[in-house]
This record gives sequence, C-alpha cells and structure tokens, in this order.
Amino acid sequence: ASFNKNTTESWPYLPDTFDVPVWNTSTPNYFQMSLTYLTLLNNFVPLSLYVTVEIITVFMMLLISWDKNMYHKDTDTNAIARSTIVTDLGQVQYVFSDKTGTLTQNVMKFKRCSVDGLIFGAPVEKSAPGQNSEINDDMDVSSNAFHPLQRLKIGSVPASRGNEDVEIGLKQHISSCISSSVNVGDPKTMTFNGEMFLRVMSICNTVVVEKEIDASTLGGKKKKKSSTTPLGKFFNRSRNNTATSSGSRRSRANTNDSSRGRLDSLDENQSQTTSVAESASMDMSTLNDVGTPIRSRNDTLESNIETRAGKSSDGSPKGFAYQAESPDEGALVSAASLEYGFQLIGRESDGVIVKCETPSLLADKSISKGLKSGSLTVRDVAFKTASPHVYQKDNETMSDSADDSSENFCTREKWSLLAVNKFDSDRKRMSVLVRSPTELGSIPILFCKGADSSMLDPELNPEARESNQRAEWYASTQLEMQSHLGTFATEGLRTLVLGMRILSEDECESWLADHKAASTAITGRDEKLKTVANKIEKNLHIVGATAIEDKLQDGVPEAIHNIGKAGIKLWVLTGDKRETAIEIGYSTKVLLPEMHLCEVADAKVDHVKALVATEFMKLVKMGKLLEYQRSSLKVSNRCLPTFFSSVGAFFAQSWRGFRKFYHTYIKTLCGTCNTKSSRKSLDLINDEIKLEEFRKHPKIRRQKVRNLAEQILKTHSSSDTTDKVPGVFERANSAKRSISEKRSSAIIDRSLTLAAVTSHNVSNAEAGKSLEEDNLSLFSFVPDSDLNNAKSEFDNRRRTVLEKVFAVDRDVRKGRLVKHLEKSKRVQLKNRLDEPQSAQDSGVGDVQRALVIEGAALAYFLGDELLEEMLFSVAKCCNSVIACRVSPKQKALLVKLVYNYVSPSPVTLAIGDGANDVGMIQEAQVGVGISGLEGQQAVNASDFAIAQFRFLEDLLLIHGRWNFMRMSKVVLFSFYKNACMATILILFSRKTLYSGTVVFDQFLVSTYNFILGWPIIFLGFFDRDLDKDYIKKNPVLYESGPNNEHLSARMVLRWVCLCFLQAATIYFIALSAFEDGGSVTSAFNGLMKYRNKDRPGEGEIGDLTIFGTTLFSCLVFIMGYKVLFESRAILIGRFPALYCPRNSVDGFWSRLGYSWVGIVWLSFIPYFCWLFLHESIGKAGASLLSPFVMVANHLLFTSSKVWMIMFFIPIFGTLFDVIGKVFSNMYFPTQTQIHCEIEHVAKHNSQRGATAEEIVAEFEL
Repeated sequence: ASFNKNTTESWPYLPDTFDVPVWNTSTPNYFQMSLTYLTLLNNFVPLSLYVTVEIITVFMMLLISWDKNMYHKDTDTNAIARSTIVTDLGQVQYVFSDKTGTLTQNVMKFKRCSVDGLIFGAPVEKSAPGQNSEINDDMDVSSNAFHPLQRLKIGSVPASRGNEDVEIGLKQHISSCISSSVNVGDPKTMTFNGEMFLRVMSICNTVVVEKEIDASTLGGKKKKKSSTTPLGKFFNRSRNNTATSSGSRRSRANTNDSSRGRLDSLDENQSQTTSVAESASMDMSTLNDVGTPIRSRNDTLESNIETRAGKSSDGSPKGFAYQAESPDEGALVSAASLEYGFQLIGRESDGVIVKCETPSLLADKSISKGLKSGSLTVRDVAFKTASPHVYQKDNETMSDSADDSSENFCTREKWSLLAVNKFDSDRKRMSVLVRSPTELGSIPILFCKGADSSMLDPELNPEARESNQRAEWYASTQLEMQSHLGTFATEGLRTLVLGMRILSEDECESWLADHKAASTAITGRDEKLKTVANKIEKNLHIVGATAIEDKLQDGVPEAIHNIGKAGIKLWVLTGDKRETAIEIGYSTKVLLPEMHLCEVADAKVDHVKALVATEFMKLVKMGKLLEYQRSSLKVSNRCLPTFFSSVGAFFAQSWRGFRKFYHTYIKTLCGTCNTKSSRKSLDLINDEIKLEEFRKHPKIRRQKVRNLAEQILKTHSSSDTTDKVPGVFERANSAKRSISEKRSSAIIDRSLTLAAVTSHNVSNAEAGKSLEEDNLSLFSFVPDSDLNNAKSEFDNRRRTVLEKVFAVDRDVRKGRLVKHLEKSKRVQLKNRLDEPQSAQDSGVGDVQRALVIEGAALAYFLGDELLEEMLFSVAKCCNSVIACRVSPKQKALLVKLVYNYVSPSPVTLAIGDGANDVGMIQEAQVGVGISGLEGQQAVNASDFAIAQFRFLEDLLLIHGRWNFMRMSKVVLFSFYKNACMATILILFSRKTLYSGTVVFDQFLVSTYNFILGWPIIFLGFFDRDLDKDYIKKNPVLYESGPNNEHLSARMVLRWVCLCFLQAATIYFIALSAFEDGGSVTSAFNGLMKYRNKDRPGEGEIGDLTIFGTTLFSCLVFIMGYKVLFESRAILIGRFPALYCPRNSVDGFWSRLGYSWVGIVWLSFIPYFCWLFLHESIGKAGASLLSPFVMVANHLLFTSSKVWMIMFFIPIFGTLFDVIGKVFSNMYFPTQTQIHCEIEHVAKHNSQRGATAEEIVAEFEL
C-alpha cells in the first residue's frame, strides 16, 4: 500500500507529527507483474510425484518378489521384477507366448516310436475334439494297434498253433525272399531297422557324460539319491512295460555281483572329460576289452537286482549324468539306455563308447562284409530281417523266447567319430559320420535325425524305382510311418525321423576332405559346412520315427482360461508342426472345442492369400469388421474434425521437429558426444513418423485392403491351387488310403504277424462338441441387417445427458446397456434369457474363433502393409492365434504387427524361456522370462521373471490390476493436492491485485509435499478394492485396466471439479470468518486458556500469516480426508501393535494400522510439530523465519475460531466428494463398483449364514 499519487499526504493512521512518507507514484510494469503472478502457478506441478512414484514402484516390485503364490518350491525360484514398469501389467491387451518350456515343462519323455511299420508305446490321451473317435475298420490293422516299447527288441516272432494258416503263408513268403547268406530268425538279434534306430538314438547326438554332483550315489551302501542335474531330476520316470516282459526282466537281472561291478565301472581311458577320468578309479585287470562280449552267470534269487542296476535315473552310468544341448537329445539317449540297453557310457575326442545288451546283426561277417563291399544294400538287410521267423512254442510267453537267449549278453563298443554336422534351422537335421568297431565290420555309416519335413524330402529319401517285393515292402513301411507321424502329431508329441546311410571308403575319404576344407575356411565357414552337410545327407534309409512328450506345466490350462476371460488375447508362437501345435492348443485351452478354427497352412502363395482373403470377407459380411463395410468406408467431408486433426498433426510434427533438432545438435554438441543414445532416440522418432503416416488416412487404407481382398478372390476363382504341399496330416491320410488299397495284396510282412499277437486297440474317448462348418459358412455370407446396423439396436433417445458427460463406464456412456435397447429388442433378449442354455449356445453368430497359421504362409504377408492389415484384421477377430513353424525374427515381427495395426497402440506382453524368444520379448512393451532349462537368456532380456507360466495369472490379474489402480490414485492425488493449493493462491490474488503476493508462508509450503506424501504412499502400498480370491473367480475385472477406468478423461474431470469446489470452500468460508474485523479483536475471557491480558493484541488473528496458516491447516486436513475416502481398504491394524501374543504368527509390522499411521502419525502430528518448530527457530533471532514468531501460539492456543474453522471447513469440503461418489455409485456405477458391492454382500451373508436363495432374492431387490 505504498502507492499514492498525492506525494504530500501523511500517514493515514498516524498523527500528523510524523514525516510524510515517500510514496510510489507509479505501479510496476504490467509485464513484470504478469511474470510474477505466473510463478505462483508452478505449484500446479507436483515435484514430489517422481519421488513418490519411485518409492511406490520399488515397493510394488518387492511385493511381486515376496508373493508366495508365485514361488516355485521345486526349483526354489521366486518371481523377480527386473523393471519399474509394474503398472503396465495392469493394461496388457495381447500376450505372446512361446510353447516349449513356457507352456510345457521342457522335460522330454520318450513315449512312442515307429519302426518297420509298427507303433511301439501306448497312445497318449488326446485333447482335440473328435480325435478319440472310433477306429475305422477299413484301415489297416497295424495302424490301429500298438505294442509295448520293449517289443522293439524282438527279432523273431513265435506263432501259436491257432494261427496255422498265417504260419503257412509266412513260411512260403520267407522261403521265397530270404537268401541263405543272411542268418535271420535268431531270437537274440533285433531287426536291422530296429538296431539302427537305437544306434541313431544313442550315437547321433552331442550328449556328454559328466560326473554326478552328488558323490553319495557312488557308494553302494549309502542311500540312493536322485540326480542333482537338471536331466537327472526330470528323466526319472516309469517305463511302459507289460506283465509279459516283467518276468524276463527279473530273470535277466540275475547277474553276479562281481560281474555287475565290472559292468558298472568306466575305463579311465574311455572318458572324455577330466571329471570322468578322475572319478572312474577301477582295476583295469577286471575290465574286458572294448568289443568283447561280457557274460555273467545265473545266481540265486537272493542276488537278483533290477534291470537298471549300474545306471542313473537318466540312463547314464551310475554316479554320472547326461548333459545334453537340448532336452530332446537327452530324452532319446536316456530312452535308448533305460528301455533298450543301448547305453552311452563315454565320449572321447575320436569316438563314442556304447554298451549294448543286444547282439548286433553287424557281428555277422557275411552281413558286414556285404554292406561294406556293396554286394548287400541296406534295404536288402532291412527287408530280410524284418520278415518274421515263425516257430512253435508251447506253454511259454513270447517275451521269454526273445529274452532268454540274450539275457546275459552285454558288450562294449567304440564307434569312431569322423565328423559331426550340427543342427541348423535351414536343414532342420543333424548327422554324424562314424565308423563301426572292427568286430562289427569297420563300416563308415552316416547316422542322421531331423524333422519329418526335412528327412522325408524326396531329395534325401528317393523312392525306389525297382518293382520287387523289397521295394514294395519299403514303400509300405514308409506309408505306415507317415501315418504314424500323423497319429503322433494329433497326440501333441514332438516327432523326429531317424535315418542312416552306409558309405564306401572312397566316398567317405572324399567327403572328409571336403569337410576338413570347409571347417578350416576363414570366410563363409558356416555356409560351406552347410553345403558339405547337404552333400552327404542324401540317399538316406529311413529306419523309424520317435515321438517325445513334453508335458504341460501345472495349471497352464486354467491360467490361459482365466487370462482369456480377462479380455486378454493370447497368441502362441511356436516352432512346432501345425498339428502338434493344434493338439497342444486344445490341451492348454488356447483352443476350445466349440471354436471355429481357421488353418492357414503352407501352400502356393495364391492359395494362402485367397484363404485369408476369404476369411476376411466372411468376417466383414458377418459384421465382425464393421470398419471395412462399404457404409463405413465413405470418406467424410466434415470440416470441424478435419480442422482439429490438422491442428493436432501440426503440433505433433512441430514437437517431433524440435526433438530431432535437440538430439541431432544440442544433446550431441553437434555430433561430438552422446551419439549412440541420440541415434536410438532419432530411430524412435522416425518410427513415430512412419506410424503416423501409415495411420494418416485410415478409411482410404481400409478401402484398399478390401479392394485387394476382393481382387484376390476373383483371381483365385480361376487359378489352379490343387498342388497344395501336404502337411503331416495330409501325408498321414494319404498313407492310410494307400495302405487300405494294398490290403488285398499278397505281401505279408512282420507287422501283420506281430499285430495279431500283441495288438492293443486304442481306447476310445469322448468326442468333443464340434461346430458345423457348413452352417457357419452359410451364415457368414448372408449379411444380417441387425449385425450390419448394430447401432440401430439401441435407442439414443434413452441416453441421458449425465450418462454422456458424467458416466465413467464406457458401455454406460455410449448407451450400450439393456435399458438403452429398443423395446422390441428388450423383449427378444428377455425371451432368449428364459430359454435353456443349450438353445442359447446354438447360434453361430457369436461363435468363438481361432487362427492357426504356419511360418511359411506368414512370410507371404509380412512386408506388405495391405496384406499385413488383412491378416491382422482376421487375427484380431479371433480369441486365440497360434503361429507355428515361426522363426525368432517372425515372432518379433508379429509383436510389431499388433503394435502398428491397433489404434491406440496396445500394451503387449511377450513371455518365453529361451534365447529364440529374446527378440519377441524385447519387441513387446512388457517382457516376461521363465527361468527354465533353456538358460537365462530370456530372463536377462525380460522385465519380469517367473518360474512357471501359471504365475502369469497372478502377475497380471492380481499385481497388475492392483498396481495400476493404486498408481492411478497416486498420480491423481499428487496433481490434485498441488492444484488445490495453487487454486487458493489464485483466488487470493484478486485481493492483492494479482501482484504475486503469497498467502502461505514459504517455509510452510516447503513441507507440503512431505507432510501429505506419506498418506498417499501407504495408499499406493496397500490399497486394494477387491480380494485376491474374488478377482481370480471373476477375471473380467481385469478389463478395468485396459479400458482405462481409473485414469479416463471423465475420472480426471471429476477430480478437477472437486479441486475447484474444495479450494473455493476453504478460501471463501475462511475469508468470511476472518474479514470485517471478526478476527482482529482479542479473544473473550474463558474461551482460550493461554491468553495473556498483559500483552496488547494478544489473541488477535487478523494478520496475513495466521490467515494463510489457517487455510494451510484446512488444506492439510481435507487432503487427509481425501486419502481416507479414496482408500478401498483402510488398514486399521491390531492394537496394541507392540504387543504380540506368544502363539501368534503376526509380528509388529503385520499389526500396524498403516492407513492411520500414514495420516495421523506421519501427516497430522508432524504438521503441528513443524508449526511449533518453525516458531521456535524464529524466536532464536532475526532470520527469514522471524515473521512466524507467535503464529502457532495465537493460532492454536488463543483463538477458538481457528479450531472451529479447521474442524468444519474440511467436513464441508468433503461433502462434495461424498455426494458425488454416492450419486455416481447409485446411478452410474462402474463394473468395479458393482463387484465391490457384490463381494461385500456375499461376505455379509456368509457371516450371517444366509442361503443362496436369500442372497439371490436380496440382489433382485
């Protein structure tokens, strides 16, 4: 008040004897005052938000690690949060998952195999609908039968007297096709294909035999312990043996203890690793030479031991363990040892040592010399040995005939390792070139194994051109094996095809020279090695196929089902075959029996595009893709939306231009530093530009996509796509048809005899409910007017203004409730609800859909924007998507595909366990790694790490939902509290002519964020709206996160309105109480105890500091009330917290009432303590705190009016919040609020023991 144009005027309230003051005749510059006033608005920015969010985020990460429900006891692994994006877990819309090791255990078990046209091993229960149907009688009996795994070791088959006709026919067939030079029919030998099959399993690998970690397993007197290696833990399984072979195993186990000790030992010179050599301390004089048969005597029954004596749980020698590069290799090597006695016992730099319990056909010199010289071919020997030898055997089991003669046989063989062709993703196979031991002919042999699509390639496995019985037999076995591969795939088993080739000495030496040159090449070594491998991996003789089971992890189907109910779309990206992926999809509930399944297999490019285009147009006509219908593709010429979009694009472009300039010149100092980080930022900006350009004209782009789809269909209608490349199922069906046609032929092979003796029919299972494809197709191409005009179902006149403006729930706001339907539609809906559930599910319009696409077919779409959008439009209408045979790069591209074609861009999550999943994990916004058997690459590249896939349900539905809800309230409250204070400053500015005068003490303002930080921090720590069990029972509650329920524009608008109302309440009510002299007079006698009558002005509270402190106190109280009112779970605790009963599990930290601790003990009480501390410091001497002297004393001890103001004003301000919430919850509730009330009523009724009928009646009321 020092402005006065009359410079001679004296002081207005002092005697004239005082000198005339020096008046200011000019006001400050307007621009200067404006800038001073604008500085007051800096309080709108909550500087404490960053610290608050970081503290809460760290605690959320700890809660994830402390969650016992996500702790895996078997591996002693807890969940780990490696990133601070914990709130993104509550907004996930797409989940991309690997299969092997993620959905499955990555613990492979050898279950079945196909050799000589026979299936060995019991079938696995199928999950796909209709796969367990009755067996077709027209099919060959060998395709409908299986044999125990041990039957593979049988080389001759006895015929009972009841099969005399079969016996005569077999004898005639044998006499006509077996030469006298080959000794077949010996019960102790296997078939050639069977023996080579097992040798490929035991030799064609890179498995290493290492010393067992647990040394106690070496001691025979010590208690047997399980293997501590990963393979030792998981390969401990029970074999599929029958009662007929159990007796032979027991008889074969009668070995001498001393001989058994010699067999269980390892030669120091036959060890590859140092650990094996050091641990295998033994008497060399007790060992037989490599290749010499070892025979043991029959002892008494007391000395009987089990078959697996001398072997660890994974089939390795006792005290050792197999270490394999992949679980598949480990499963094959373990099965060869445990099931068939072909045990890998050591690996040297120049060879592989194998212990065999079955005599070898190659020990026959006539066979080995014939194969080596070329006078005998592999198929000759395989054909002759596969034909059964029939003899009579009375009153004895067939298993005894096969096992008695070889029960004591055991030999050690050293196969020289000449070269290894490692597996690669292009060849899809691996091979080893070995030389058999001298006693087995010293024959160069190539053992090879790989995927069926690679091994059955005509270039590798050419068909025999001669038309004799041998060729017909081989073709028949190949057809049988392809049929079996289809059976294995439908059971969800992982299949491999095994083959071999015998080389001449010249071929071997020539190829080894080429391999040596390629392996020593300095440039292009990988390509040269691949070329050399392809050169030798030809003219293979297929000996059989394996089927390995990778069991699902516990709780995977339930977790996937709940994730789907939460509105999250799951895409499974795997490298398995399409048929295996489909079976796994049904077993994991990714696919459901009632789903319409669209399969896009690899075929000609025109056929694949036409298939997707057909599905695309079908969805358009069904009304699933309304944005691609012609009525929606009309370009609008409205000026206002175009103007706003242009303005938004201008500002976005300007902001990106500034960012590019900053990262190009300012941050890098014109390219002298920080170039790497700036380059990454510039790449992100360029990606934003491309994405915005792509989304610039959505209707024009959609019109192009539709036109392309129609053009593809027109072209396809006249094109020839009959030469579709067959898959496993197609080859299997073709093979079954061929087998059925050959049933009338006179060829009688071993499969018929063995099937007639030991066949077991596959048990029938209940077929799942399937969808009528014809009805679906007919429905899809008949446009339904109700579907195409979905908006006409609702009556816009039934929407109120408050619903449009005030409602937070999207369905309420857009008028999609039942009450918004037209009257006729409501009647139809009511009648439909009264119908039985079966009648409601009979329609096909709302059928769930799934898409299965192969990687080769996917390659036709990736890279073309229009084709990508067409494919994604089909995929987004599907509840589940399975991409099989995809590469790691394609996995990452699929994640990016979703990010580009969904607007606004969704939050994507990728989960995997191996190195091939790293690209997918890094491309997604949220990466989750599973710490399994594939190493830590996925975990190291991820944001979160869990031990099992089922823990993803808790991570998303519980932690993700709670975290997003809590952090939303924290962010809103942080801005709200600062906005309230800034609003009061603005309201006060009109009293000071907007000069920038502050009503609050500045040192008091500095404590504002600290005082009000603790209540909201504890809310962010512990608040929860619904219990964990209730959320799991109702996964649909997760949709509140992706729908942005807690941070929607209308929710923010509510907080903004409440901010202005409460700030105005505080300021104007307090101002009315202080102005007009009501606070200038001293307090009356008796009202306040501490008034000192001897002090002039004692009790007067009319100054600016006390007025501002009163406003500040009201603000602190009303903020505390707001935190309590926003808390859905007020933690009261147990009193006293310091006292803990002796038998109680609760500790001090569990008994605290955190809600009251945060508000009372850490907010209100520290605030009043700071008032007196502030005053005490000011009394110490002249300082910046001197204006606060006696303020706390006058405020709290001498004026009752201040106490009344601080009591009533916060209550009045909170009434606005109460009224608004009650009105919203009563008339416009969100889905979360509805479920909160349901849970509350359910808890209340359960406590009073109400029946279900009473609960339903109460809800109806």
